[in-house]
Amino acid sequence: MANGLTEAIREDVDRWPGTQASLSMTVFGSEQTLRHKLTGYKGSVFGLEDALSVMQLTEGRATIHEQARQLGGVYLQLPPIPDQVDNSDLQAECHRLFQSLTDVLAEISGALSNDGRIDSKERRQIERKRHAACTMMAQYLGLNYLLYGTAEVSAAVRKAGRP
Repeated sequence: MANGLTEAIREDVDRWPGTQASLSMTVFGSEQTLRHKLTGYKGSVFGLEDALSVMQLTEGRATIHEQARQLGGVYLQLPPIPDQVDNSDLQAECHRLFQSLTDVLAEISGALSNDGRIDSKERRQIERKRHAACTMMAQYLGLNYLLYGTAEVSAAVRKAGRP
């Protein structure tokens, strides 16, 4: 399991209000299984079903965000669809998108400022910022479709936003 993914799983596990042992008991029926899977004890691995269970119980999404990032994609959790969308919602989202893009550019500039090169650690940081910017863009577009889309477009977005 990639280091970034292990960190993301741990981040989701840490959201559990109880002990790691109690989460392990809830997910696996054993107090030590979660710890074993997180450390790779005797070849134990954290599977997709395990990750899904942890994310559902803790309401964490770091694991799925990291998986999407590593695959060059974006996980976008659909926000609740507001009853009304207006230009102020769109403008607020536009400001968040602009800040997110600025963060990407600042990360690149910072990486280049010390030696004129981008190393693997700097690339990971840039990719995290890129991922956040892509997520923001998807949210911004969704609000545009709700506000300015035809009845067909708006209905499709609302349908996709339902659990």
